[in-house]
Amino acid sequence: MFGETNHAKEDPAAVFQRIIQITLHVKLSKKSIYPVYNYFHKIHNKTHYIYYGKVATMQKHIVLKESTLSWHTFKEATKLQITEQTKQDIMVAQRVIEAQERETMHTQYHAS
Repeated sequence: MFGETNHAKEDPAAVFQRIIQITLHVKLSKKSIYPVYNYFHKIHNKTHYIYYGKVATMQKHIVLKESTLSWHTFKEATKLQITEQTKQDIMVAQRVIEAQERETMHTQYHAS
């Protein structure tokens, strides 16, 4: 999961798009970015926006200047040493993504 502050009047989806472009070198179109939910984080005193993006293909490991990123299943991710809030964000994201996939499959089935 990535975090960043918006620039000027940048909307949350644009922030997500920028973070993914800079960090992962993946260019996401606005159409491939989906909101999960948002909430006010009392400790950080700001609203957190949770998004996900759909991509056709992705590298298994991405090497950055100072670290390596790797992908985890939702189940694996919740076992990492992360805050309870981050675990909650991951679980909600999983539910939203799975519901979106079911809806897409349902729509495709009935369109045939």
